[in-house]
Amino acid sequence: MAMSNRSVLETWIRRVWCEADSACIDEMLAPDGAVQGLGAHPLVGPAEFHGFADAIFALLHDFQIDIDRATEEGDWVHVLVTLRAKARSDGRDVVFPGQLLVRIADEKLAEAYNSVDFIAMFEQLGLLPENTFARCLSGQRVG
Repeated sequence: MAMSNRSVLETWIRRVWCEADSACIDEMLAPDGAVQGLGAHPLVGPAEFHGFADAIFALLHDFQIDIDRATEEGDWVHVLVTLRAKARSDGRDVVFPGQLLVRIADEKLAEAYNSVDFIAMFEQLGLLPENTFARCLSGQRVG
């Protein structure tokens, strides 16, 4: 029996991030699947997404991702999430919000649009100064 599109996305989140199952990327991301919002350019296909996932896992581990809200319309699923993880550097808790809008085709992610509060993540990792967003809003340079 086919999974619902929401179930496909939930499986992706659980396996890729919470279980750190890199094989899931090859199984569930369409070969030409485009993932936007995770860098300056879309990540196209599993190989490019692996590079992003590897970079995140070099910084964080032990992910827990809560789906706070979800809507499904046709091939599209939208979720608001709270991401929790541990910093690899010192084990501190890192918590930040995000949202994903994903089109599912044949039980694979065909296109995805991500909005993740990476500023909050990098602040908590100590890679950006506290209150980076507020500083930038006031016109102050960071770094």
